[in-house]
Amino acid sequence: MLRFVEEVRTVVDEGGGEEVVPEKVAALLRSLLNEPDVLDPRYTRPKTGNYVLYPIWVEPGGRFSIASAVWDVGQVTPVHDHGTWGVIGIYRGIEHEVRYRSQRDGGAIHVYGADIGAIRRHVYDLQTGDVRTFVSGWTAVEA
Repeated sequence: MLRFVEEVRTVVDEGGGEEVVPEKVAALLRSLLNEPDVLDPRYTRPKTGNYVLYPIWVEPGGRFSIASAVWDVGQVTPVHDHGTWGVIGIYRGIEHEVRYRSQRDGGAIHVYGADIGAIRRHVYDLQTGDVRTFVSGWTAVEA
């Protein structure tokens, strides 16, 4: 994992925009996911009632973060955005994802282009169109 952190740091340092950086990080993540036992089991534990977001690495200054998002069977998240680029790799199990596009502006292991536990993001109510701002925070890893 430390090698992966260094590789992501290099990609972020090189820059190239929100199309180039995620593509390069995705290639690195595919390679990482081929390695056995990449994650400490503490970062794969689900919690009853809600998904969890464990911080694997948060780069100083919030330049990027690596998270283990864990859902138990049947758990879901509300429709939301990430507020930054992101790359998602499935470590174990299956994730069902639905992508939405905003009509207003047109516009696991997860790697984000910011400290995803600390930035302001949005949840969207598909029935009413309401948008709510939130900060997800991080889930504490138990010993």
